[in-house]
Order: sequence, then C-alpha cells, then structure tokens
Amino acid sequence: MNATAYPRDFAGLVRAHRELTRIRTRYPMPLPLDAPGAAAVITARGEIAWQPAQ
Repeated sequence: MNATAYPRDFAGLVRAHRELTRIRTRYPMPLPLDAPGAAAVITARGEIAWQPAQ
C-alpha cells in the first residue's frame, strides 16, 4: 500500500484481495464442542487455572 496516497490508494485493496485469495485452507474447521467437552479441553491446559461454577 502506498502510504502517501492512503486512503486514496484503491489499488491497494485490489492487491490485498489478490493476496488473500492465494491463502488456502490447511485444516478443516473443528466440530463445535458441547459444554463438557469444552471444560475438558480447558482443564487439560496446564497454564489455565479454571474451576466450574458452583
């Protein structure tokens, strides 16, 4: 993007779109987790201190 022409550098939007279309999906989106599944993932992380609500 041309910083001296910003925000009138409309070609920058075209270049950005072109670059973004080159990105390919590498991993499929995971399935949604239910509440117990999310709790299991959170508690499995050692750096996260989490306790269920009482």
